[in-house]
Amino acid sequence: MLQTLDNNLILRTIRDDADRERFAALSTIYNNPSEGATCACLLHHHPEATTDDYWLVEDPATGEVVSTTCLIPWTCHFAGLDLCVAQLEMVLTRPDYRGRGLVRLQMDNFQKAVKERGYDLSIIWGIPYYYRQYGYAYAVDGDVRESLPAWKIPSASAGSAIPLNLRKAQIADIPRLVAAYGEITAPLDFYTRRTPTYWRFLIEAAQHPVQIVENPQTGEILGYVTLQRGPESVTILESGLNHAEAALSLLQMLKFEGMPQILIAWPASTPLAQLARSLGSQTVPGGQWLLRFPDVAQFFTKIGSVLESRLAASAWRGITCELTINLFRWAYRLRFEGGKLAGVDSLGFVDSSMGADGGDLQIPPDAFVRLASGFRGLGDLFDAWPDILVKPAARPLVDALFPQMPGYLYTPYHFLGLE
Repeated sequence: MLQTLDNNLILRTIRDDADRERFAALSTIYNNPSEGATCACLLHHHPEATTDDYWLVEDPATGEVVSTTCLIPWTCHFAGLDLCVAQLEMVLTRPDYRGRGLVRLQMDNFQKAVKERGYDLSIIWGIPYYYRQYGYAYAVDGDVRESLPAWKIPSASAGSAIPLNLRKAQIADIPRLVAAYGEITAPLDFYTRRTPTYWRFLIEAAQHPVQIVENPQTGEILGYVTLQRGPESVTILESGLNHAEAALSLLQMLKFEGMPQILIAWPASTPLAQLARSLGSQTVPGGQWLLRFPDVAQFFTKIGSVLESRLAASAWRGITCELTINLFRWAYRLRFEGGKLAGVDSLGFVDSSMGADGGDLQIPPDAFVRLASGFRGLGDLFDAWPDILVKPAARPLVDALFPQMPGYLYTPYHFLGLE
């Protein structure tokens, strides 16, 4: 892929190791060494991304890379099915080339690639507010932590604590890591899947400090934690410890080490996070993911089986009807026959002004993202978006089709070997 831009700049995908080095160097110089190392790790070792997933803008007059973007592919579990998800990353332009619209050109290129490749969803953890202009909307928690002062952790009494040993995870531990991750994500309806190959990437290439938690007396593996120690606190980046007593013993061990503050990353449903809250932790919001549906009609079609299952479990089972959802700039009609999704029609613009029939549910696109992703139910959205309109007869059906559901997205890919 190669495209000539204004001022004779060239937008293209990377080709070889020389491109990889220049791509990563830009991040090292204009972000920081840690981001540069992460960039290099992705370029050389990510198990699923290919050269077609990294784009650079080159100035042929100097041979220098002046702007970059990349796509990190994920598979996400969503209410019982898998979604293909594209994460936007490494968005960077050299300061002296800013103001030329390079990010907008790269965003257009990224979104075109996402749609052409058939991705169901695009996500980014980015600059606050900035990516709304490209159609992204906030939905789904990420980077939320429980902040627990060590003094709130009860000291272990003799014989009461489970003895624990922490050791660095090895490749041979991957089957146990896969199993523990499956247990810890079981309460969630929306999360990132993780294959054995990806665990290998995290341990070997990205050098994540994954620690196996085991009972030294019995040799039983109780789960895992990913620990990041700092001078004043220790952060549990991820917890695969599905054992309440072991969770308490771990916190007591960290307290004994002299750490004054312990930060426990969500999901909120993990035993460690639940224990922290019971001990009086403070929840520290980290923000929300920005989501964008590349093709709304495709998304409705993809989750057709989910919608059918929700109908079957409700008073609307076996229904035959049409439901028009109007996002104001574009509307969609869902056709159900006998409780099955028979089709999705893109209707284009449907007028909702001056008493016109704008459809069964009229909802702004950013509010729709929160509804469709299960982040918030319809009743929670009215306060922030008073322009939501729903026909009274359709309200119970909308609630049945789009309930709030537990979700949390954690996309570990950063290189942590410099920590």
